[in-house]
Amino acid sequence: RKSEYLNVAQMTELYDLFTKKEYPSTRGWGPDYTNRVHVSLGLFLIQYLCNGFNLADAAQLTYDDYYYLSGGKAFRFFRKKTKERNAESSEVIIPIIEELQFILEDLAAKPEKGQLVFPFIVGDAGTPEQKRDRVKLWNSNVQDRLYKLTKELGWNISPSGTWARHSFASNLSQAGVPHEYISESMGHSTASQDVTSLYIAKYPLEKQFEYNRLLLDRPKSLDTLMSSISKLSADDLEMLRKLLRVG
Repeated sequence: RKSEYLNVAQMTELYDLFTKKEYPSTRGWGPDYTNRVHVSLGLFLIQYLCNGFNLADAAQLTYDDYYYLSGGKAFRFFRKKTKERNAESSEVIIPIIEELQFILEDLAAKPEKGQLVFPFIVGDAGTPEQKRDRVKLWNSNVQDRLYKLTKELGWNISPSGTWARHSFASNLSQAGVPHEYISESMGHSTASQDVTSLYIAKYPLEKQFEYNRLLLDRPKSLDTLMSSISKLSADDLEMLRKLLRVG
């Protein structure tokens, strides 16, 4: 199943489609269904940009203390699949890169401490069984609508939430990001590590932003460019100055 992923160029094309809302349709989609496709695409991109988490994780994501301590720059959650088995190793930190923030402003609830980020996923479901059913329905709808959308784009694939997870891991790996970061950011087990290492943040939030920005091929913000320039050597800076003068 390693082949079931979308590369950075494909993910960027989907993101650009989401931002422009210029959805191709030869089947006469009406405004209502087009909006459903838009929301489903947004959820798929969110799964990808949120370290490949699944919709069950998205459904329980909240604006917790960590979100506010980070200045609204990161989410924290405990990966649902491993929470009971590996409570000490399932904590995941998600840097809210610019593109993720754009999608949040479209689909997420306004920040309110302790409240769900995506309350529409479970809606008014009360019991755990009802919530699971809602997540299952959303998974089905997202997959169905992504299939129809990618067919319109001429892609012979049927992407699902699992594809988003595979894409996150594959694209960062191919970009040369350390495997340890990929594993940690996806909430994989750290049982092989010593106890002390569980309490040490190996990847500061700044580094997490640097890595997760590789998930899309988008123009970088001024802050990102300035940060990159500040890391150049003296020789590289001189070469940059010469290139700018030539331009």
